[in-house]
Amino acid sequence: MIPSIEILGTGELGPFTFHWWAGNDEAFDRGWIVLASVDGRFAYVRHGVGRRRAYGRDRVHSVTWLDLQPIVEGVEADDYGVSSALLSGIRLTKQFLRPGDPIPAEYGGFNVVVQSEELRVPRSRRILAVKLRETISRVGPVTHSCVPSRGSACLSRACGDSSGPRHARAYP
Repeated sequence: MIPSIEILGTGELGPFTFHWWAGNDEAFDRGWIVLASVDGRFAYVRHGVGRRRAYGRDRVHSVTWLDLQPIVEGVEADDYGVSSALLSGIRLTKQFLRPGDPIPAEYGGFNVVVQSEELRVPRSRRILAVKLRETISRVGPVTHSCVPSRGSACLSRACGDSSGPRHARAYP
């Protein structure tokens, strides 16, 4: 089921630092916050954009938090200079979707690609990913972080339900 998302308010963020539970700090050059209604329940979404070493070189990197928990990450595609696009893997459980897996209807409006074809470097994962232009819209990252099929943890946090898992994991 595609979530009903209404953007209630937005704001710009200047530089900030996030402290990962592994002990490292990550600096973000900019970002934004969104207060949204997801299927009638409030969700606080923060999106940060910075740079870090990934896949063999310095790349644009983003993180989207849902109610203060990191939910999805994006990494600069090889054609970023032209497309301004970031890649973010699609996972329904702890496993990423692979080429040939059915793509959930919730991703019908997204540009779904094979990450290793958009990020041609050693160790690039052969997984399905959304390719989002960084500069277009706030709705894409909000939707990607709130798609119900990503698992109950995402919407549990968005809906204030304490039954979902409390910890997210950062992935490169």
